[in-house]
Order: sequence, then structure tokens, then C-alpha cells
Amino acid sequence: MLQNEQNEWIRDPHALQVMACNFFSKLYTTVDHRDYTPILQQCPHVVTKEINNHLLEVVTLKEVRRATFQLGSTKAPGPDGFNGLFYQSHWDIIKDDLLLLVQTLF
Repeated sequence: MLQNEQNEWIRDPHALQVMACNFFSKLYTTVDHRDYTPILQQCPHVVTKEINNHLLEVVTLKEVRRATFQLGSTKAPGPDGFNGLFYQSHWDIIKDDLLLLVQTLF
């Protein structure tokens, strides 16, 4: 049982579900703009400008190749089921498409 805003005790499972959803929706929803600057100013800066510039660089074919050939040959990296051996064996055919995919993701 839960008590609603009118101090009534609610027992109905569907009504309890609605109450819980409404409660957490209100709890985690912002209704106005909030300035987080004072909070963020307390956080130390860990990423330097140099690190950030490096993170923003375009991914190169060399980097994609290195990552591809570090894949376990019998382990599938994702839901497509293609394992590292597939990518490594067909590198010359797929390298340009794979590079474009990775660059698009970034």
C-alpha cells in the first residue's frame, strides 16, 4: 500500500504502478533551467587542452588497423557475429568502409 497526496491508502496494483511512475518522473524531471556552474567549478580539470585536442583528432586508418588486428581472432566484437579473424582476413576489402564507419561514429 502507498498513501497518495490526498492521504488515501492505495492498494490497486495498477494504481500503485501509476503512482510510482509519477513520483519518479517528477523526482527526476527538471522543470526550469538550472545553472550548474558553481558545482562544476568545484570539479578539477583533468583533461588538458592538449589531451582534448588529441581526442578531437580524426581517426586514422593506421589506428583502425591497429585496433582491428588486436581483436581476438575467435571472438566476436558485436552482435553481427563477425570475429576478429573475419576483419583481419578481409582487411584489404573492408578497410575503407571500416574507417568511414569509425570516423562517422566519432
